[in-house]
Amino acid sequence: MATIDEASRCYMCKEPGDLRITRPMPDKSKLLTYYCTNNRCEWYDTPWNVSVRSDGTVPDPNLHPTEKTYVGFDADDAEAKRLIKQLEELNEESLKGRVDPRTGLHLP
Repeated sequence: MATIDEASRCYMCKEPGDLRITRPMPDKSKLLTYYCTNNRCEWYDTPWNVSVRSDGTVPDPNLHPTEKTYVGFDADDAEAKRLIKQLEELNEESLKGRVDPRTGLHLP
């Protein structure tokens, strides 16, 4: 578990960040938003969030250990299938010399 002092420091330059936003959460925890104020740091003026539990502890940073997934809509799936089919047809025609592979235009 991290301390609030560690979590409030910029990840890049390790200088203390500037607390600009405090959001109370429904479970009595808080979400704090810090900004790097070191103008020599490549993260200058970049925000990061720190969770503070209701008991005052700070969890270790979550570096996205799980894969993010996008849940689309039915129309997206149909459109994707249509585009894949169209690309396969263009590829097939370009292999037969009927389509310019650089432009996708049909040749006479």
